[in-house]
Amino acid sequence: MEQTTQSHSNKEVKAILASFVILAILLKIVFYKETTIIVLKTVATISWLFVLPGYFISKIWQQDLNFTERLIICIPISAAIIGISSYYLGLLGLNLRIQSFILPPAIIFITLAKTKLFKLLK
Repeated sequence: MEQTTQSHSNKEVKAILASFVILAILLKIVFYKETTIIVLKTVATISWLFVLPGYFISKIWQQDLNFTERLIICIPISAAIIGISSYYLGLLGLNLRIQSFILPPAIIFITLAKTKLFKLLK
């Protein structure tokens, strides 16, 4: 059982990397006058802020939805959570420059902790 879960996770990591490459190619086509480094930085930022936190949040629905559906759903979920959290942290006085480094790993950590806690309680 554990081995199939691990191979399933490896497939999803490869799929996330493939989506990163596809997004980089699409953005390079759209922004053909920009350098490749600028496009890669943009793709990395989009992935860091919207794809990765949302992906970990959407792992809750891993049994109900396939990877593509979860990837599509994860972007607006992550955008909403980061936007709302960023707004309230800004009201509390946390600088906006710091939030992009704090929020994604915090969301990932909280989601992983909740998932492990629910597994232990079952």
